[in-house]
Amino acid sequence: MLEAIENNLKRGVKLLNNISDENYSNTSIAPYYSSIGGHVRHILDVFDCIFEGLESSEINLINRKRNNLVENITEQGIHYFNEIITKLNSLENDNFDKIVKVTDDLGLGIITANYTLSAVLIQA
Repeated sequence: MLEAIENNLKRGVKLLNNISDENYSNTSIAPYYSSIGGHVRHILDVFDCIFEGLESSEINLINRKRNNLVENITEQGIHYFNEIITKLNSLENDNFDKIVKVTDDLGLGIITANYTLSAVLIQA
């Protein structure tokens, strides 16, 4: 599982190494007017929330950092990818069946559900 996740993250780094800041941050395409950088930042923020909540076993996805530099500057995105990959690699000996509480706002209010660590990593 960790190898597959890391491979996908490295594909993101490869993309960012081959795209201009202008294309990365472009929000002019209908119908959503969101950028590649915005999507990248969102995904990496989810991983960051997981790592922030591991010690307490309480992962709050509402607390995403939403760093504008990460979604507008490819170099910042690459740095964030590498931070997440480093943290992912530190999980090798963790208990992936460990139960963690995951909190998010799905639009109708805040909910908390139990996940395994592996399930929340796979979802990310």
